[in-house]
Amino acid sequence: MLAYRDEPIGTMIEDADGGGRFASIVLHPTAKVAAGSDKAKAISLHRDAHEMCFIANSVSCPVSIEPAVIE
Repeated sequence: MLAYRDEPIGTMIEDADGGGRFASIVLHPTAKVAAGSDKAKAISLHRDAHEMCFIANSVSCPVSIEPAVIE
């Protein structure tokens, strides 16, 4: 991997008293790989890493990913 960037988007619910919580989080990881790299494998590795992520597995709202790989 030559570079990595993520642009997460969180949807929040605000309670009447001013408190609140996240309802969902979508991660948009983009990995830059060397020309000729196996992009499908890189996407698969993103999904595998997400399944094992301590943070995603610890929060109380759904966390999903929409990974991309570029050369």
